[in-house]
Amino acid sequence: MVASKIFDLRDSSETSDDLAIPDMMFAQGEEPLGVRVLTYQSSRAINFILNALHEDEIEAIWASAFGKLVEIADKSAFSGR
Repeated sequence: MVASKIFDLRDSSETSDDLAIPDMMFAQGEEPLGVRVLTYQSSRAINFILNALHEDEIEAIWASAFGKLVEIADKSAFSGR
């Protein structure tokens, strides 16, 4: 994973051009600890978002191009280990 610079621009002489964006981002408390992570295989984040939405909002997502994400979240994960 690539490290990123995190700071408040108001307190720094650096510009936005100096900011690095990380390759992957995780919710606080969901960071991996010493393990290899393939984030595209986890539907936990999708489920977390869906659980925060109202039924009509979820239906709107189902009807959009992002409906496949809801379908992925509904499927159980498979691990070959």
